[in-house]
Amino acid sequence: TALAGESWAVHIVPSLLNTAAYQAETARPEWAAWMGDTPSWFAVQDPEVIRLAHRGNASLYQGFVLRALAVPVLAWSVLMLALALFTQCLAQLVRRQWIQRERLSFPLIHLPMTLVALDAPRPWWRTRLFWAGVTVAGIIQLINGLNYLVPNVPYIPVKWIQFPPASDRPWSGLGRFQIAFYPFVIAIGFMVPLEVSFSMWFFFWLGRVQDMVVTILGHRSVGGHAPSLPPYHLHQAAGAFLVLGAAFLWRSRHEIAGIWRKAAEPTGRRAGWALIGSVGVILAWAYLARIPLPLATLFLVIYGLFAIVLGRLIAESGSAMSMSPLGVHETAALLTNLGTQTQQSLVAFGWWHHLGERLSDNLLPHQVTGMRMAEDVSAGRRVQLFLAVGAVVGVLTGIWALLHIYFKYGIMSAEVRDWPARWAPQYAYGLIQNWLRGQTEIPREKLIAFVAGGGVSALLLWLRQAYLGWPLHPIGYAVAGHFAMQQLWCPFFVAWLVKLLTMRFGGIRTYRALLPFFLGAILGDYLVPMGWAVVGLLSGQQMYLSYPH
Repeated sequence: TALAGESWAVHIVPSLLNTAAYQAETARPEWAAWMGDTPSWFAVQDPEVIRLAHRGNASLYQGFVLRALAVPVLAWSVLMLALALFTQCLAQLVRRQWIQRERLSFPLIHLPMTLVALDAPRPWWRTRLFWAGVTVAGIIQLINGLNYLVPNVPYIPVKWIQFPPASDRPWSGLGRFQIAFYPFVIAIGFMVPLEVSFSMWFFFWLGRVQDMVVTILGHRSVGGHAPSLPPYHLHQAAGAFLVLGAAFLWRSRHEIAGIWRKAAEPTGRRAGWALIGSVGVILAWAYLARIPLPLATLFLVIYGLFAIVLGRLIAESGSAMSMSPLGVHETAALLTNLGTQTQQSLVAFGWWHHLGERLSDNLLPHQVTGMRMAEDVSAGRRVQLFLAVGAVVGVLTGIWALLHIYFKYGIMSAEVRDWPARWAPQYAYGLIQNWLRGQTEIPREKLIAFVAGGGVSALLLWLRQAYLGWPLHPIGYAVAGHFAMQQLWCPFFVAWLVKLLTMRFGGIRTYRALLPFFLGAILGDYLVPMGWAVVGLLSGQQMYLSYPH
């Protein structure tokens, strides 16, 4: 399903329906200056098909429509599948280090593995504490769902509450801040190591202290989360992501070096050949699109390192947020001078922004988590096949579903969500427009923040290796500046505090005794919103959304 999400089909489908050309004729005439440099096979060229897709009330299943779609759909499907195979191979390369040697916690697997543990002497899902957790979380979501439909029903505040900024210095530097108490995030946070949950909220507030300092020093007048202003949290985080990705890959160097040995397991060798093949397909695609191979290679390096860090983030924290701080293109602009590229190259490279925009719904976290679950049920080799088949099905069904929706309702219709249909594709085109205007030079302050972020993460990695029990985890620093942490710091703080008190006063036995309650809370926090979603589908009415808004 991730392949039907952000940075995949959600961004690709409006683009292959040539929303750029449609917008160039209406709201964005300046885009017409570079439309001629877009390869014709990137998007539909038939004006009538473009019009039908944007206005709706049409059928996808017409001969001339399918013929117009055939080449763009095939081209982007090949690239999406090659990227999916690329991340699956990376997941296979780090699998043994993460699962067997470091034995990362993978908190997201605990609930599904508990539910399928039918042969356990007394599985957790048969305990009263488990169903108490289901009940508590479920009642919260039931009441809040009723409140959405009938405002007289009281609301239980678990979603984020925003507080206005203070008016006086130094507190004005904090800007607006939010608290939230998402049950499933608290429950997952209870199952992660204390140093991880502590770092998730500690570095968030350390970042707010940075905001206060730069506001006091007069480097900005706006407090709070402002990524484009000092201290450039997202650029710090991008530097941290690159260093951490390289470090995590380096730790797996023996596994990577050993895949060609005769004694190596067959899955390792196959992953090595598949990695070479996927990179070859992606670079061949780039060559046909007139993207310079060094630029395409830089894209793959950044994409791969970011994906590894996102996989590690989920493996260690189970975070409800899995996005890179900057997109691949914004990060590439920090590492190379895009101003030396031709207009054709910049236009084609800009279209790849659909796949590299914050790596939302990246596959590697799902793939490595699936491999971890397969270890528990002795399905090691088969999981690779299942993941590959799932990628093919995900690409084809994701593209088909969105095409069906857009031809039925129209991209410009109020009946489809405006952000994925109209706004998300425009990020790439806005980036292209800025590049062609000469806005390729990166301010020195952002470069300093980028390098500093990498340095801090390297220091944190070294401290964790040098001092047993070091309480600060570099993953917390890498995600601290992301906007989603404004909503997640509080649940992680609650989880950390509850687990700290549990371990200090009750010990490991009490912690294990409480686990069924928190697993039940995760299930209850999902079951009831799923029920509301079914009601919404049947009634055609928007229902209560439990996370994040």
